[in-house]
Amino acid sequence: MITPFDKGYSMKMNHLLRASLFISLLALSALLPGCAHSDLDHKIDAEIAKETVSNSAELGTEAREIIQSSKTLTAEQKTKLLALQAETQTQLKELSQRSIRLRSLLIKNVAQNDSDPTELALTKKKLQENEKQKLTVLFSALDHANFIIGKHSDEGDAIMNSLADAHHQKN
Repeated sequence: MITPFDKGYSMKMNHLLRASLFISLLALSALLPGCAHSDLDHKIDAEIAKETVSNSAELGTEAREIIQSSKTLTAEQKTKLLALQAETQTQLKELSQRSIRLRSLLIKNVAQNDSDPTELALTKKKLQENEKQKLTVLFSALDHANFIIGKHSDEGDAIMNSLADAHHQKN
């Protein structure tokens, strides 16, 4: 054990203090990006609270109005975006209808006294996959929209190429 009377005590304490300060600064620097993220998180939450759109039909109408009234989009971009919006809205509507049917099935299954746990688990898995598919459709459409307006990356290009391939195979 080191005592204040030891010759190296002052140097060792200085080293410990510096190490503690360094660790404290590292911990603080790790928290700072979190604060910035937290501010952004709060900003987005405030924007969400101000939104008045309450259903898919209103959202579709708003999207079309925003696209059509844009002063920065070309006529070709508007046409492509409107087609993308219509296709995306159709896909999401189909997936939402399936989601409602799956939820109905879950409710009926749970309400039965003799419900099959395996059937319940499979129905839950199908609902989860359906919800993931909805997000996939939405995020792919956002990537495609960014590509149309010229905001794309290599990752976006790869996504667009796979979407185009899938579209051509379907037709």
